[in-house]
Amino acid sequence: MTIETDNIDRKILSELAMDGRVSAKKLAKKLKMHPNTLLLRMKRLQCKGVVRGFSANIDYEKMGYSLHVCIFMKVPEERPGDAEQLNGLLEMKELEALYATTGDWDLVSLWRVQNKEHLNSLIRKISGSKIVTKILTSLVLYTYTDTFDFNPFNPEDS
Repeated sequence: MTIETDNIDRKILSELAMDGRVSAKKLAKKLKMHPNTLLLRMKRLQCKGVVRGFSANIDYEKMGYSLHVCIFMKVPEERPGDAEQLNGLLEMKELEALYATTGDWDLVSLWRVQNKEHLNSLIRKISGSKIVTKILTSLVLYTYTDTFDFNPFNPEDS
């Protein structure tokens, strides 16, 4: 369901996407609005589920997770969208994102691992899963844009 927003909401979202830690006072000044009005709008966007939270943009390589991996998976034909069957995968700490997709593969996933040995262990674990019938693994060589770069509300891009 699409939530109705106006230009001011989209400006707020654009600024929060660029810096989720910006103070309300500073953001209100930048957007030329009263801080209370800004806070009310931000609260409404949170209550409607548009703003789901605030998070840090972490450089995982600096934390020892030097390999970023895409793993494509096939699952049994009768259960490709059954989230319950995915519990084993969803509980794995290396999992960054998991998507049910159309096309040749049922699931597309992104993982962070520390090294080749860690990757090998992960592949064996996934391959041994009862729900995964086939996998294809690809290493990410370069990241040109990332989820934190996505900001369709930036008025400068309009």
